[in-house]
Order: sequence, then C-alpha cells, then structure tokens
Amino acid sequence: MFSCLLYVFLVCRGTKLSGVTSKRKRHEMQEDFEENLVAELCVRFDFPSVLWLKATCLPTILHRVMYLLLAEELRQNIAHDIGVGCDVLPCGEIRG
Repeated sequence: MFSCLLYVFLVCRGTKLSGVTSKRKRHEMQEDFEENLVAELCVRFDFPSVLWLKATCLPTILHRVMYLLLAEELRQNIAHDIGVGCDVLPCGEIRG
C-alpha cells in the first residue's frame, strides 16, 4: 500500500513544437505522443513513496545549506578583516 512503482517515463518535453502557439494545440500534439517502454529495461522498486518524495527534495535542501554555509563563511571573513562584529556568534544567538 505504501510502496510505489517507479518507472521512468519519457515525456515529450525535449521536442519543440514549432509553429504551435495555442496551449490546446500543444496539448493535443502531446497526447499523440506514444510512449513505448521496453519491459527488460523497466525496474520495479518496492520503496515507500513518502521516502521517495522526501528524497527528491534532498538536492534542493543540500544546495540551500551549501549556500547558507558559504554566506556564513563570507560573513565571518568580513567581520574578521574589518574588525566589526563577531567572528563567531554564540551558540543559539540569532542577530537580525
């Protein structure tokens, strides 16, 4: 019940529909897109869908944390170089 079947679906995103400006026409052309999956290349994963959805957020979260750490390092370098403020903030203290 909690596991989901994960298949790789090919979506017609990469193809450009030149000359088609109407959203309805574009949708109709995408409906005509036929998808053929080779059974030998499809893999079934018995993995909880809740964990899968959380795992898809990991790259975004790690990217955000990386840039927050870079911003903190820059703040510390500036505070140290110009001698204004604290190099290291006390634990639990937030300055705004």
